[in-house]
Amino acid sequence: MSEITPRLFKEEFRLSSDAHADLVLQRMRRDRETLIVIPGGHSEEYRSLVLSVNRREGWLIIDELQPDLGNRRLEEGLPFFAIGRAEKIYAAFQGELLERLSWQGYGALRIAFPRAVFYLQRREFFRVPVSLGDVSSVELARHGAAALRASCLDISASGMRVTLPLDESIALHVGERLQAARFTLQEVYMEPEAEVRYVEAPGRLPQRRLRQVGLRFLGLAPRLRERILQYVQRRDRELLRKH
Repeated sequence: MSEITPRLFKEEFRLSSDAHADLVLQRMRRDRETLIVIPGGHSEEYRSLVLSVNRREGWLIIDELQPDLGNRRLEEGLPFFAIGRAEKIYAAFQGELLERLSWQGYGALRIAFPRAVFYLQRREFFRVPVSLGDVSSVELARHGAAALRASCLDISASGMRVTLPLDESIALHVGERLQAARFTLQEVYMEPEAEVRYVEAPGRLPQRRLRQVGLRFLGLAPRLRERILQYVQRRDRELLRKH
């Protein structure tokens, strides 16, 4: 969520009507997408689900948070932030707890219908795991240093996640601007500039010899961005059919 959250709460992504907000929230309920809840004044995240949406009466029902500390945080009365997805696109809102209650035999929370819902509405942030052979080995060309070889795990029009040997990945750091990330996607060659956005922490690597690194594309040509989007949509349909 750390990559998406700063982009979401911007006026340009604010839905202009309650009807549109209701539609997005209903999609989240229908798809049973995980809802990340961040209590106001705190940094920890809790998971929930949208269970019911009633715009006319001005409320939503969401699943109670686990552990119970999250529910007690909300009872402090501060507005909280909630982030989820509707049809694979990120959505977020600021919420206010009305009451704790039992919903269909289980603990739940009634919250006020959001005054504003933010909906990313940009396909380039949706990424998919690549199929074997669809993306070639990735060459990370660095300024003033030797290039590194990596393997692509997943891709979107905004960037990709790669793995590379643990000893080689030590040279990379968050914020580094790469001269290029060179790769071929289904026989289409690309070499956008890139920025290192994420480097997997060593503590998460017991017994592993590979490290994951997140890259953000810079200056990707529109025709190449559209080519990636077409691949993402096609690959997503393949995965949906498979499951």
